[in-house]
Amino acid sequence: MKNILIQKFKLNIKFYFKIQLYKKKLIFFQIILQFLIKIQYLINISLYKIMATQKLLNYYPKATVLKQIPFSPFNKNQKIYIKDQDNLYKTLIQIYKTHPQQRLDVVSDFDHTITDFYYNNQPVSPSFGILNRSQHVTIEMENQAKEIFEIYSKYENTKQYTFEFKYQKMEEWVKLTAELFVKFQINSVILQNILNDNTLCFRYGFNDFLKYCVQQNINFIVISGGIQDVIYYMMNQITELNQFQNLMIISNKMLFDNDGNIVGFSDKRVHSHNKYNLLKHQDYPQLKKNCILLGDLLHDIYMTKNSSYENQIRFGFAKKDDEVQNFLKKYDIVLLNQGSYIPVECILRSLISNDNLPLDILAKLQIISPELVEVLFEFQSQKQKLQN
Repeated sequence: MKNILIQKFKLNIKFYFKIQLYKKKLIFFQIILQFLIKIQYLINISLYKIMATQKLLNYYPKATVLKQIPFSPFNKNQKIYIKDQDNLYKTLIQIYKTHPQQRLDVVSDFDHTITDFYYNNQPVSPSFGILNRSQHVTIEMENQAKEIFEIYSKYENTKQYTFEFKYQKMEEWVKLTAELFVKFQINSVILQNILNDNTLCFRYGFNDFLKYCVQQNINFIVISGGIQDVIYYMMNQITELNQFQNLMIISNKMLFDNDGNIVGFSDKRVHSHNKYNLLKHQDYPQLKKNCILLGDLLHDIYMTKNSSYENQIRFGFAKKDDEVQNFLKKYDIVLLNQGSYIPVECILRSLISNDNLPLDILAKLQIISPELVEVLFEFQSQKQKLQN
């Protein structure tokens, strides 16, 4: 009897410990399950935030009151300087030999490159400088914008400070100016009215140039330290940008809520000291092997520094006569006296199409640059040989 009781006791003890073990395992699995549920919740929240942010980054409230942006008239006295005609010809040949599907991108600055320097003898506003010239901006906001400009603009082009120091100052400049739009409760309608108060103007021929890029599905990349939404509003007047899948605007993006109020800016800031590092083939695999680059400042040539383009034709829009020689050290073609997009379009068409240039465009190019016409005629002749 005693042995039976001992045996039962041992069995009960074993059973008890098994129960305790199962309880511990159950508790462990419950903890794991709760942890996984929490992880899933955090993932869902993160995905929601990413999707919400992506929606804000792609959202532009409809332009309802923005006036039509004018174009500069054709200036017969504009000057075109070619650094090296032989080298330009060789570059054209090299680009043309590239397979058509990998042949050419357009990479451009915006302020004073796509827009002009002057219109009706008034300076054209840069997209981040619109707060200084509007009746729709309060005196307090205008004063704060001017104060920020006076503090930070002196750092941009001086050689007195290190690159790292200037980089930090440019980051602060963009951040503080962007915060003004939120602080003073600017919405899309007020933004459009601010633009209406400013002097804005496209360079002559840019509309036809952009439409040709759309027609030929050419990658058009705008890299600007200005405001992406201003750029979008302006260029959207020329063509429906949401239909142009090859357009990329790398700039400072405003974030709007559903009522059109500006609630912030994208975290990715763009300014003169980081434009060199924003266009990389690993980030933009759709980039082609060659490009036409357009800028109005010497450092704009660095927009493609890390992009691995094999060949580039660089156009520089110079503002003053005394800038030309320095520009020719960096750019292949320099345009002066409110240069137009006529020479840019002629080179683009010559590289993309085997057709002759339209007579009206060719006639205008003949007026402003017989030298470039000569290069393009020689190139056209060589193209026919390459095709045969």
